[in-house]
Amino acid sequence: MTTTAHTPGPWHYKMKTLHKTSSSPVAKILDASGNVPSIATCHDARGTCEANARLIAAAPLLLSALQVLVNDPHDTEPDCWANAKAAIDKATGGTS
Repeated sequence: MTTTAHTPGPWHYKMKTLHKTSSSPVAKILDASGNVPSIATCHDARGTCEANARLIAAAPLLLSALQVLVNDPHDTEPDCWANAKAAIDKATGGTS
């Protein structure tokens, strides 16, 4: 498997409001330690902020699952497909 230059996963997100006087949601995508600075920040008044944050936070898991499947497309190990399903569930909020 190739090495990557991105922040290692797992990633997670935290939702908050931008200001005490605003209801605009903001999501911070954080590394496993939760340290700041964040990996990314989503600002979205259209109601898609949390869905975007879930997708971004799932990126390392999605990448890992895809790398396994691409390296051996005939892999029938249950763990391989369970990991792919877990990645999709994390990205979609469990709606796959």
